[in-house]
Amino acid sequence: LFRSPGAMAPAAAVPASKRRRLAGAQPVVVVGVEQLGQTFAWGLLRLGRPVFPVLRGASLQDALEACPEPEAVVVAVPEEELGGVLKSMPDAWKNDVVLM
Repeated sequence: LFRSPGAMAPAAAVPASKRRRLAGAQPVVVVGVEQLGQTFAWGLLRLGRPVFPVLRGASLQDALEACPEPEAVVVAVPEEELGGVLKSMPDAWKNDVVLM
């Protein structure tokens, strides 16, 4: 496995004290797990953070029922889909949205 000098350490390299702190962490919802969303989700997972992915075409309301209180909702969709995603964003998540 090739790793660039600035690459992140694998999750196993996260100190045990930090893993314990993150064990009860709320997941980060990632809407649009394609190029940018996938990279962002992968980075969060490598840091030991729980990630709840929402794939294209999935209902945000169904995702809300499965993950009602995320730490953040990362929206990483193409620009032409952004309006539709934001219109269908559940009210409970609107204060936690991070746009990529």
